[in-house]
Parts: sequence; C-alpha cells; structure tokens
Amino acid sequence: MSIFKKLAPHKWEIAILTVIVLFGIFLRTYHFSDWMQFEIDQTYDTRLVSQGVQEGHSELPLLGPTAGGGRALRLGPAFYYLEYLSAKTFGDNPVGHAMLVLLSSILAIPLFYFFIRRYFSIFLSLLLTALFASSLYLVTYGRFSWSPNILPFFILLTFYSLLRSVSKDEARRNFWFLLFALSFAIITQIHFNAFFTIPPIVVIFIFFKRPHFPLKTWLAATTIFLLVYSPMAVSDFKTKGENFEFFIKKLSKSQGVVNGPKTALRINATVFTLENTLILTGQDEINGKKIDRENINHFPGDIWNGAFFPVLGAIILILSSYFLIFNLARKKDSLVGKRDFLWLIFLWFLFSFLYYFSLARGNVRFYPRFFLMITPLTFILFGFILEYIDSEKDKRRQVLVFFITLSFFALNVAGNAKVFASYQTGLQHSLKLETEDVFPNTNRLTLIQQTEIVAYIQSVYEENHYPVYLQTLHEYEPVFWYHLEKFGITYWAPIENNHPYRQGNYFNIYLSGKEKAPGHAFVLADRKQFGSLTVDRWTPKEGAITKDFQPKNTQEIPDQTQKISNVYTWKKAFPNLP
Repeated sequence: MSIFKKLAPHKWEIAILTVIVLFGIFLRTYHFSDWMQFEIDQTYDTRLVSQGVQEGHSELPLLGPTAGGGRALRLGPAFYYLEYLSAKTFGDNPVGHAMLVLLSSILAIPLFYFFIRRYFSIFLSLLLTALFASSLYLVTYGRFSWSPNILPFFILLTFYSLLRSVSKDEARRNFWFLLFALSFAIITQIHFNAFFTIPPIVVIFIFFKRPHFPLKTWLAATTIFLLVYSPMAVSDFKTKGENFEFFIKKLSKSQGVVNGPKTALRINATVFTLENTLILTGQDEINGKKIDRENINHFPGDIWNGAFFPVLGAIILILSSYFLIFNLARKKDSLVGKRDFLWLIFLWFLFSFLYYFSLARGNVRFYPRFFLMITPLTFILFGFILEYIDSEKDKRRQVLVFFITLSFFALNVAGNAKVFASYQTGLQHSLKLETEDVFPNTNRLTLIQQTEIVAYIQSVYEENHYPVYLQTLHEYEPVFWYHLEKFGITYWAPIENNHPYRQGNYFNIYLSGKEKAPGHAFVLADRKQFGSLTVDRWTPKEGAITKDFQPKNTQEIPDQTQKISNVYTWKKAFPNLP
C-alpha cells in the first residue's frame, strides 16, 4: 500500500493539524528576529558557544549553564551543544543561536498531538493542540534563546518515545527506546526542575512496566546516556570533583525547612493553580508578586479576592485531577492500551506537585520558567474535563466542548495580539507576562532596539574612532558590549564621572522617562529615543578633562568576559586536541 493510500483516510485530520501547526508557526516567527529577547543570559550563552563555532568544537564547554540559584553549580552542556549545532546551521549570530528554541517550540506542536492521540480522540486532540499552539505562555518562551525554553519539546519527546518503546503493538520498540535514552539524557541536563522530577517518573514507570529488550538494546541505551553525560564526567575527573562538590553543598543548603507543611501546601497549591491558569488561558494573576519571607503571611489570600481566573483555574485543576483518578480507576475495555498513558500522566502530575511542594517548604521563589516542565501536562489535564463533557452520540455536547476550547483559544490569541502590539508601538508599556526573571526592568529589550542603538553609537564612533564608554543597567551592559565587539568598536569601561578623557564617546542608555542628568564633568550633547529606551550622548567639560586618552593597559575587562574565560573546555582538559 502506498503512503498516499495510508494517509487518505486521515486527510481531514492532517489538513486541520497542518493549519494548527502553521498558525503556531506564525505566532512564533512573526517579527521573530526584530522582537527577540537578547539580554544578559543570552549574550553569555551566545559568546560562550561562539568560541566553539569560531575556534573549533574543542572550545566547547564541559559543563552547561549555571543552575540551582548559584553562579558555580552547573548541569551538563547538552543545551550548549544543541545551540552549537544551531549556530553552525543558521549562523553565528543571536538569531542563529536562537533558532534551536524556535524550532523546538514549533516541533513541539505536532509532537504534542501525536502524544495525546495515544489517549484522546481526534476531535479532542485537535482542540487541545490548537490551545497548545496558541498559548501565550508557550509562544513567549518560544521566541528567544534560553535553556529552559526547550523543556516542553524534550519532555514530550522523552515520554512519547518511552510510551512507544513499551507498547506491545509497536514494531520498532528498540528504536524508540534508544531515542528515549537520548532524550532522557538531554532533558536531565536542561534544568534542575527536570533533573529532580523526570528521573523518578521514568524509573517507577519502567519498573512497573518491566519492558523486555535484547541485551544489545540495553547496552546501546546505556552507552548513549553515558556519552551524553561524558563531558560532565571528564570535567569532574579533571577538576577532582569540583562541580559534584558544588552539587552536594547545594543539596545540603536546600534541606533547610522554612515553611511548615500547611503553609507550603497553601503556597504550592496556589502557585500551581495560577501558573496552570496562565499556561491555559494567558491570564496572569501572580507574576510580579513575590513569594518570599517578606509577604508570606498575606500571600496567597490577596490573590483570590474577587479574581475570576484564579477561581476558574482552581476549579479546572480540581476537576481535571478528579477525572484523571476516575479514569485510572475505570476498568472499561475502551481504556485497554491507554492505561500506560494515564499512569504516566499521573506520575508526571504527582512528582511535579511534590517537587514544587519541596520548593515551597524551602521558601524558594517561584518563577514562570519553573512551569515549562509541566506545560504539556496542563493541557492534558484540561483534556480530561473536555473528555467527560464530550460525546460522539450527542452533537450538542461536542458543540459545547468546541466553544469552551474556543474561548480559551481566543483569550490566548488576544494576549498574543496585545504583546505584539506593544512591540509594534515601541515597547513603551509594561507586558502582561512581565517578571524580574523573564523581562527585566519592566520593559523587554528587543534585538531591533539594540541594533538601532548600536547603529547610532557606530555613527558617532566613525566620526572620531574614540573608545566608547557606557552607562546603563547592569543586565544591558553585556548586550551592548557584544554588539560593539561585533562591529569592531573599541569598548573600554563604564563612565567614570570624575575622570573623563578628551578622546572618548560617552553614552548613557536608560528606560525612557527615567532621565539621569550628566555628572558635573559632562554636558548633554545629544538625546535620541529608541522606543522604551533613550540614549544620551555626553561630552566632557573642558575644565574636567584630566587626560587626552585612557592608556590601553588600564582597559577594564568586562565581567562576562572574565567568567567565560574561566569556563572549563575540552581544550583546557586536553591541550593537545585540535
């Protein structure tokens, strides 16, 4: 039978899914390069990986991005190696490095559909995939480069390949198990949330399923896992267990309990509910509200007062949890072959909730990115409610399910439209998903703003070729340093008000409306606005000038450059590598 004959019975399913995927692609790629977030974390990752792109793969690091709330402890380098492949394929620039996240965000849409089709009907699977594709939360995290952003795709790939590898009806079980081993090794190196949560889910699931594979398959899977983790092993061997010691210290510090069980449960239930609501509807009722010792006594009570979406989110979470347990308890023939899916979802829900509970016990501040690990789970749980309402025999019920889903879809589309409009008008207004962790300083610094500002600085530099001195927010400084370096512009140090040099171009970059007057040694020469940012060009007063130019041997090495130079690479571990 030809492939066309096999696909013919599913032509409407394929057509609708294609439309959904294309819409998801549109939301993720619309002005992707112009509006892409490229800030302090992105510049660090890009410059670090660029060393491998420009000087050879031996300059790639043995460890990954910093994690666990410190600047020393690191997981594995899987994200950096994937970013390296992205940069080699699409270009060694911010957009080329970010293509990894964009593609994984796009590929997660059809993968989500295939994953949930192992349980849900075509009708419900298409509706849930449409929600998944339009989610403001997922669209936001799919439009810039950051290691946690690829979690949804790799978690789906891990669980999907695991389900197929244990299925008795699967003809290529060995292949799927090897793909699972690869994905599992990668996902546990992306973020500590996944590192602590995914392994117990997998171990328990495999223990009870007890899949039978040939010895060579087990050996191959083990080899794949060890190869992915080999850079970490080499690093610890060469540094005498330095990173492992950081890990042990972090664990010992994390054991302290600040909140009692009731308080922790209250915080966890609230945050879990509201973040799930954000993922599902795009409505943010929690971000920006700190969950820490300062306001623990009145949080979360103030969030629930008169708030529609938190209450709706709580109802959805309670009902979906009930229907999950209800489905597991049923013994209908229709669930034969679907129980593996249900048990995996149950373990996913259980261990995620327990993990967030442990964070609440230690009074760890929750950030939106923490919930990238459960994003697909949110839509699946919602699907259990729709499944209960749906009935192929009653078209009125299906119409109701369709309009319920459409309402959530519309909320997300409206949220995306609002964010896009704010970009279009110059980012002069705060964004709905704004948090310290995702969008620093109330306004997101987009790539197009950066390139326009740097073009202005370059135009001034080309007139005299004097070194550039900057004064800006801490998290913006590495961004402009990165761009200036790409243009070959000499960048020296932040502005020192008491010691101006005659040969210097001085710029102050700040959020519009928060002007800072020049110090006593400078006068304002020019002011230009770039959306939410304003750039002032200062010139030193003649009487304040102490020297004509700054000696080269006094040039300050940027902090980010020093940190990158200290990263342990394959070349440092094995100097003879080409």
